[in-house]
Amino acid sequence: MAEQPQKRSDWSEAYVDNLPDSAFLYVEARGSKDATGKTMPRACRHFPYRDKDGAIDWPHLERAASRIPVSAVPGLTPAKKAALLEQANKLLEEGPEEEEGEKEDGFLSRCAVTLRETPPRKLALAGGLLIVILVALYFGIKKSGITGKGPKAPASVLAQKFTRIDTKPPYKIVELTFSEWQKLGPDSAGRYKDPETKEYTIVEPITCASCRKMIPVVQYPADVLALTGDARLDKQMQLRNEYKCPLCQKPAYPPEN
Repeated sequence: MAEQPQKRSDWSEAYVDNLPDSAFLYVEARGSKDATGKTMPRACRHFPYRDKDGAIDWPHLERAASRIPVSAVPGLTPAKKAALLEQANKLLEEGPEEEEGEKEDGFLSRCAVTLRETPPRKLALAGGLLIVILVALYFGIKKSGITGKGPKAPASVLAQKFTRIDTKPPYKIVELTFSEWQKLGPDSAGRYKDPETKEYTIVEPITCASCRKMIPVVQYPADVLALTGDARLDKQMQLRNEYKCPLCQKPAYPPEN
């Protein structure tokens, strides 16, 4: 039986894991290739924007454009963020009409940003499912101009609605436009201000691997965020694997391959 296509903007974690590397805007250099040519661990791949057939999924591309400036992906410097954002914005400006004509002449390979510079490093969590910003990185982005004179998200992205979730029970879902979210955060830990309580308790959601309900992404304490290199990645991996769903009390993340 043929595989059923996923509904646009409703990709499961398994669907994203099975996408080729070329479906992502950014692939970390520290990963290694599996038998199918996909980078391992899957957490090394960030900002999926093409489906399994290679076609651009516009809602995912718009979401990538909104998340790139505040991403805390290891090795993603302000300069690299600016380049990725420029890539995403260029595609968004060209729009869906250009997609089919460009796909045949290698446009896919020019848009997918992959970095494979060094030998594979120790498997570790890359933090692709969360937005965590160190204070130093935050101000570095400010100085780089990404939030000032650098590339800016187009109007279509500013008007796009994004869903986030409260870290406090009953874990309410909040849906606002990207422009509205910009006014509410994020803070140095990647949290947004609750429009009602004015407290920074809103974070990115994930789908629990056990009960399939929307829950807050795992939160890392300040002492973990203060670590660097493999020490930080190892601790994040440990906390991720220990994270239990606040609703069903079962593992929230699938085991890392």
